[in-house]
Amino acid sequence: MITDNELRIRGKILYFYEEQLRVHVKRVDKTFWNGKIVAVNKEGVYTFIDDKLGECLLFASDVYEIEEFKGAEK
Repeated sequence: MITDNELRIRGKILYFYEEQLRVHVKRVDKTFWNGKIVAVNKEGVYTFIDDKLGECLLFASDVYEIEEFKGAEK
């Protein structure tokens, strides 16, 4: 079952993807990723290019919060 919070996160992810903005992702496991969403794979699953890890799968259910990246542009 999809929670209201996950629906909110999915909406934000799609916005950042469509606008091609760099993002800061806070994950539920207390880690974070900085980078860009490059593809929508299927509902709730996205391809993400992290600055340090490279290409990763981003699951909306693993995201605690997502916001526009405020650091230096890469």
